[in-house]
Amino acid sequence: MNSLIILLIPVAAFGAAGETTTLARPLDAWSASAQSIWCYDVTLHAIVETFWAPDNELVLVVDDTIRQRYMQGSWRVDQVETNHFYKGRQPDRWKVSSGEVLAYAHEAASEDVRFFNSTSNFAQHEQLVGFSRGKLLVPQLYETFRAHFYGQSFEQMLRPRLQDARSTRIGTTVTLTFPPAPDPVPMVNEAKTLFEITLDAAKGYMPARIKSAPNPTGAPDLVDDMVNELVLVDGGLWIPAITRLTIHCPAYTGDAAIPMSVVRIELDLGRSTFNTDIHPDVFRLPFPPGAVVYDKDQRRNFVQAEGGEKDYEAYDEFVKSRFRGGGEPRVFPRMTLVLLAANAAVIAALTLGLWARKRRRKAREAST
Repeated sequence: MNSLIILLIPVAAFGAAGETTTLARPLDAWSASAQSIWCYDVTLHAIVETFWAPDNELVLVVDDTIRQRYMQGSWRVDQVETNHFYKGRQPDRWKVSSGEVLAYAHEAASEDVRFFNSTSNFAQHEQLVGFSRGKLLVPQLYETFRAHFYGQSFEQMLRPRLQDARSTRIGTTVTLTFPPAPDPVPMVNEAKTLFEITLDAAKGYMPARIKSAPNPTGAPDLVDDMVNELVLVDGGLWIPAITRLTIHCPAYTGDAAIPMSVVRIELDLGRSTFNTDIHPDVFRLPFPPGAVVYDKDQRRNFVQAEGGEKDYEAYDEFVKSRFRGGGEPRVFPRMTLVLLAANAAVIAALTLGLWARKRRRKAREAST
């Protein structure tokens, strides 16, 4: 068996221009492979395990089936089935029935993300910039090999840092280490993050591993370690069939070696297709007339009217009729207890937050 050859290329080996050119080659190959996957419709099975510090006790298991669609910058994520197991609580299980929708979607030309739950008839849209990816439960498939949510791929984000990067080769893999950027990266809050990207030359230079850590000059506050098992599918495409994402947070666990959370994502190859056109309407996720939509700018709900109008009065009428016990207005279908419970939870959270803020202010005043 051939021994592994380890080659360390220091930053100063070629001078700035030569080294940058050398390091750009694997980035170029990675970009070419990633861009060759311009469309997909996949089903993922994801298991998320979360541990409680300081005893490293498993307290939450999320077992999800998710459908993800992507086409040239547009994406949609549908939650198909979930099983949540909390320590000391009854498990929460549900499955989307035929014709139901529980999805987030973004059109490439749009600046917002749309959400719709047909069971509760509740909808929402918010700005793409600042959108919490945690709402999607697991990373999108294209995140595991090419991009963040902001229309900017990893290689585009990392290329300006090439002059300060270094590379290490082991066998068919090359690991590129990128120190924190001196300047903010447009649209992506990753300027102060150290990246280590391991690309496999034998598998289209697709990433076998992506590791990132903010605050690398001191003790890392958070470390994301994503490992991909790449397989070859029709069309000569290398795809991450299994992804394992380990999240370390020493401030939470008390030990950098103990993970805070472990995510395992398995691709259902029998229910997945690549580079087959998807109708653009899939990504528009229209809100049907009668849906309740939360307006984040106005911080209030409205009823989606015919022609796309926002009917705030219809929602106010609905709320008043509920309190009067007079039934529901004709323009708005029946709301489920899910939406009412969600509104109640938001109100409770706001109340608790205000109470805590007042206590902290009083404590500061007393200390001075």
